[in-house]
Amino acid sequence: MAINLISIAISAGIGLAGGLLSGVLSSLVGRLSINRTYLTQREELDKKIEERCIEQFDNLKDTLFGDKRKCFDCEKLIPEEAILCPFCGVPVRGTKMCLECKVPLPDNANMCYLCGKEAIDIELSEKSTQSH
Repeated sequence: MAINLISIAISAGIGLAGGLLSGVLSSLVGRLSINRTYLTQREELDKKIEERCIEQFDNLKDTLFGDKRKCFDCEKLIPEEAILCPFCGVPVRGTKMCLECKVPLPDNANMCYLCGKEAIDIELSEKSTQSH
């Protein structure tokens, strides 16, 4: 009888241990599956958010930057009415331009600050290109 009780106790212990181990393994597998599903859904959501942000930016771009243009030198956005780039100081508007590199120059410029060539009036340049 004592042997039967010992074997019953051992069997019960093994059964409980197997049940606990099975439950723990089942829980871990379930969590891994949930994590994988979560990561997949998170990646899809991140892609949708990025696409939506790009779409909204494209829609607002003209509203936000409609009165701005790029400086030809530093390529930063500057106000449309600017004469000099507020970031690099390069003239972006004037009545003269470089004969060689066609850079806008201030009204009192005699030569280009980039290449050293002659500065000419923009109107003269337009007339000479129209006559050719």
